[in-house]
Amino acid sequence: ADLKLRLNFTAAKVNNKVTRLTEDSDVITSGIRVIEVGKEIYTYYMSKSAGVDPATGAQLYWVYDKDDDGNITKEYISDDYQKAANSKYYLGSRIPKLYGSIGAEISYKGLDLSVLTTYSIGGKIYESLYNGAMNTMYNGDTWHKHQLRRWQKPGDITDVPRVVQNPAYATNDRSLIDASYFAIKNITLGYTIPQKLLKKIDISSLRIFTTFDNFLLFSHLTGMDPQFNFSGSTDYTYSPSKTISIGIDIHF
Repeated sequence: ADLKLRLNFTAAKVNNKVTRLTEDSDVITSGIRVIEVGKEIYTYYMSKSAGVDPATGAQLYWVYDKDDDGNITKEYISDDYQKAANSKYYLGSRIPKLYGSIGAEISYKGLDLSVLTTYSIGGKIYESLYNGAMNTMYNGDTWHKHQLRRWQKPGDITDVPRVVQNPAYATNDRSLIDASYFAIKNITLGYTIPQKLLKKIDISSLRIFTTFDNFLLFSHLTGMDPQFNFSGSTDYTYSPSKTISIGIDIHF
């Protein structure tokens, strides 16, 4: 047949749980993450946003009180960031529910096309660069476009609090982003010149092709690339470069 099609699909899942630590305690706290017996490695442990106060534009948090035995006795909403800093919640990890690749190869007479994509479903990333652009410290800093939907007057209903230069706040899950993504990693389009046209120039085969690498990435936050690792951090990391290549494959 002139038309040929081949599809491939891969899927993988990571299951992990911390079973014991070499430290004296059952938990190691590292910034916004914990390594704790019984939980996934690098589980997020931070304050939890409760939205924005429509009357004042202040960031609201879920907070709680504890008794002498460390048991939570009361949970409520407050704009007290110091209270929020001491009211932390387990908020998942970077580990996706499923990840893998989908590929296709199609050929029709002399034309050939191959596409390779990768995907990941589930998991979270704390996007520190996004958080910095939403909570700038100095005049002249660059704001993220999501600041356009910030609280500006009493009665505004939004998830972005009022603008405050160098704000005091508890690190919270407002910058904890769904790490799911779909990426078109490679597209290659080629054409093989018919044999009857090559006999005159004494060439056994000649194929012309063009390749696009790291073509497109779809994620839950524009500019965020969750592909690198399962640690849950992006920070100042270079994204793979987009490249376009054109080539000729000749056999004599």
